Amino acid sequence: MCNKKSDYRKKMEEPHVSGTKSYARLAHEEHLKTLVYPSRGQIYVKAHTRKFGKSVPDKVNQVMASLASDSSSSTHPTIVDPFDYANDDY
Repeated sequence: MCNKKSDYRKKMEEPHVSGTKSYARLAHEEHLKTLVYPSRGQIYVKAHTRKFGKSVPDKVNQVMASLASDSSSSTHPTIVDPFDYANDDY
């Protein structure tokens, strides 16, 4: 079973680097810091950014670049509705 799971992990193209911390927990912690709910794109960037500037897979770099270009070209409200998926940046 361990070998099977190891093979699955090797095939992942966009691995997160947040350890055992879930996306919901990352969003909740960010909400407690800023009192604003982060968008799914902001959570994606937070979960896929490595410490100390280590490299990330090319697929993750492409997604982060598209998120950065989308957020700079559009105007997002300062308060993000966590359940408004129609205007979500991710």
